[in-house]
Amino acid sequence: MYVVINQIMRTFISLDVNDPNIIENVLNFHDIVSDFHSSMRLVNPNQLHFTLKFLGDVSSDRIQKISNLLSKINTKKFSMTFNSIGVFPNYNTLSIIWMGVDNNSIKFIDSLSNNVNTALCALYKFDDIKFIPHVTLCRLKNLKNKSKLVSLLKNNSDLIFGTQEFHNFSLKSSKLTDKGPLYTTLSNFKFHDV
Repeated sequence: MYVVINQIMRTFISLDVNDPNIIENVLNFHDIVSDFHSSMRLVNPNQLHFTLKFLGDVSSDRIQKISNLLSKINTKKFSMTFNSIGVFPNYNTLSIIWMGVDNNSIKFIDSLSNNVNTALCALYKFDDIKFIPHVTLCRLKNLKNKSKLVSLLKNNSDLIFGTQEFHNFSLKSSKLTDKGPLYTTLSNFKFHDV
């Protein structure tokens, strides 16, 4: 007789950014801020994503229920243009540098974020924090010469990274390691062509 152990996974819902041109432009951005690499933890360009909803620790027996609810979301495929650099929480207390999208793209991802929240409202509280569409590029620690970095970021605030068409979103697990998070796709949910 086998005993099934209910595994706990740190999970989130992701919209992955994987267009080769965008990845190349993110690497170019890494070069622009290379003087500050010792104060940064750069996000692996192959792991760029929007977090549509962070679910936290989820038991493996609940994953199927979440997947079933997410599979009912009916969204058409869409494109988004990445055309800006932003920071959290602000330029005075920098902790994250992110890549943003144009106003037209914000409508698409806002709609998808609302659909995800609505689909999961029976299991999770609806996020009432304003969703700010962003893709984290790096996290800052022990930053020296902040004014130089702020100036550099402001001068490149309208940096264009490119456009990507999105065909699906994912439910993923995240395992934290010394070298950064490792992501595993648990389920994919395809968008419709029309």
